[in-house]
Amino acid sequence: MFQSAFLSLFKDEEILLFSMLVRQQPRLVILVAQVDPDGIGSALGLAAIACHLGVEASIFYAGSFGHPQMIMLWEAFGLAGRICPVEAIDPGFPVALVDSSKTSDARFGERSLDPAIVIDHHGDAREVRMDRFHCVVPVGAASSLVACLGARLGVTFGRDVSTLLAMGIHTDTDGLTYVGTRPIDRYAYAWLMDTGDQELVHRISRFPMSERACTIVQRLLTHRSMYRGNILLSHPPSALEPTEGEYLAFAADILVRHEDARLVLALGVVGDHVRVSARTREPALPLPRILVHLFGPNSGAKECSGGALLDFPDGPRVGQRREDKFNEFLACLEGRLADLDLPS
Repeated sequence: MFQSAFLSLFKDEEILLFSMLVRQQPRLVILVAQVDPDGIGSALGLAAIACHLGVEASIFYAGSFGHPQMIMLWEAFGLAGRICPVEAIDPGFPVALVDSSKTSDARFGERSLDPAIVIDHHGDAREVRMDRFHCVVPVGAASSLVACLGARLGVTFGRDVSTLLAMGIHTDTDGLTYVGTRPIDRYAYAWLMDTGDQELVHRISRFPMSERACTIVQRLLTHRSMYRGNILLSHPPSALEPTEGEYLAFAADILVRHEDARLVLALGVVGDHVRVSARTREPALPLPRILVHLFGPNSGAKECSGGALLDFPDGPRVGQRREDKFNEFLACLEGRLADLDLPS
């Protein structure tokens, strides 16, 4: 069912180019820009496709496994022996980038990428060199595109990879209910779950939260302000640990239900960065453009969900507390919010 419905998604010449690029590599180096189920599932799926084509793959990730759901994935699938942090990549290696199409990203440090292969569902496709395979299609999850690519090549994904790809689709489409969900996501999920572990998908989707996580989310829910009557800004009263940035997304997912909020921004100092999670209930709201206006190019969005990762502005001055510097950042942001008119 899945293959017959989506054989036309990738043209024959695209399949030939992809296969050629993979087989040219002594080892396919896959980079995950976002540590979430879709990014990890896409990477493991792409590695399985490379193996099918006779090429070994190495997977690297930017960020951390601090989210409780990701900790469960790490343990359930033994990821410690399968993926490495981005700092371990040989700078000279061309990479395959999944779940992102940004070649410059704060999560990569000083690296500027020229990926030979890109598989992403954020943003729009753009012109690339003829010897590059860049698949950027606005579907619900990058895992759907990887699954479709595998089906087109006749790959049989094992139970673990099928489950991880299905988890990526389930998470990024909010259980196939998200407004950005497309037919390819629904077909891919059904096809993958013929092999995937249904009980494990359910258990990881209902991940437990620690007392610390509940406390942080509670602070974010109460420490909030409304701007212009429809923009809700929330931030914790103190900095978060590098592994706690995902709690901003938890709070944003709850606060977006506020009856007056058309735009929600949950942000805080996380390690050496300011991290932002943005949400809206309105698919017509130009969230990518709004986030660029507020936070610059290190931001991104897909319809109703987005975020940004910013270097801590200029670093604290000598003797200046980080909290004071963050308050300066908030004051600057509040000025931009005052100038922001959300389209009706």
